Amino acid sequence: MGIGRQVKLLVDKSRQDFYSGEETRRIPISIFYPTKQEGSSLYEDLYAPKEELLVKIYGEGKDERVKHLKSLTTSFLNNATPDLSKARPVIVFSHGLEADRDFYLFLIEPLVEAGYVVVTTGHLYDTDLTLLPDGEEVLQKEGLLAESSYEQRTAQIEARGHDMWFVVDYLDRLNKEDSFAGLLDLNLVGLAGHSLGGMTVLKTLPHPLVKAGVLLDAALQYIDVEEDLKQGVSVDKPLLNFRRDSTGYGHRIRYRIEKSKGRSGEKFKEIILREHEQALNEEVDVRQLYQYVNGRFKNFIYMDKTVHMTFCDWFRLVPDKYYPTLIPIEEAHTLIAEVVCAFFQENLLKEGTPYTDLIHDEDSQGIHLEPIGMY
Repeated sequence: MGIGRQVKLLVDKSRQDFYSGEETRRIPISIFYPTKQEGSSLYEDLYAPKEELLVKIYGEGKDERVKHLKSLTTSFLNNATPDLSKARPVIVFSHGLEADRDFYLFLIEPLVEAGYVVVTTGHLYDTDLTLLPDGEEVLQKEGLLAESSYEQRTAQIEARGHDMWFVVDYLDRLNKEDSFAGLLDLNLVGLAGHSLGGMTVLKTLPHPLVKAGVLLDAALQYIDVEEDLKQGVSVDKPLLNFRRDSTGYGHRIRYRIEKSKGRSGEKFKEIILREHEQALNEEVDVRQLYQYVNGRFKNFIYMDKTVHMTFCDWFRLVPDKYYPTLIPIEEAHTLIAEVVCAFFQENLLKEGTPYTDLIHDEDSQGIHLEPIGMY
């Protein structure tokens, strides 16, 4: 079995574009699916027919990195014929800020190999550069990174949530198109997302088609469920909250103390107090998430020797920026994919307890239950 990929551009005519003010909202998507065709591609083929864009975006003029980028291989085949022999469960994915929607092949490809169709949602103007099917290149909205206040980011997440909701709605139409006819099992739809994409998942989780979700180091500082909780509103669906290392209070304070030893007394105090406040606020955020999804303790986990960008293809593209103190990226990606696949098998497909068994395995390579999940 191989992995096929097709790209489409959806248009939501019911709303203006949050970022550009255009009268309609354009939403590029990629569909990854099982195919009987065998083969492989280069990573730069994500940008076909403008393959040079990969180096333009990530090369930074560094000869060794450019050489690496141009040789990086993947398992998908653009425009391969879908295998329509049976209906498949579906995962709709939302990317992080700046990242391309397909910047997660480390996870997408294992999911397809496990029998899923993966539909990645592109949030236009939210990515470094997006190549649309007609060849148009769309840059990230100017100044977007600086729009980082709670109010600005929650408005952005709200707009992203509308994008993802629209894509989930579109699945029924996609399932009736000739080339994908009957491929999607719409009784088995899950969501996944990284960083702001994790918060986008949270916005879309109430969709009636959605049965389960996965947050990959989500930007929980922008959680916006306090009013829902006051009104007794919750979403009782299995949700995996999978976080990077050192997110707990003790880890964070010890790390910040170690990093700030050389600072003056007043500056040291200021840094530690700020970290103290942020860590306490984050614990509140996690508790709110736990309450909002009627949390299961075993679904709140973190992984040793990882950072935020471990949960995407970043270090695969720019290995020269990897930290030697972290788990090797190939090992990290293999384990993350194993955990996510096991979670969906247990909680979406309802097939056995592979996720529960995995996280309780003493040899689970640094996967831990997050204590805050108990509250």
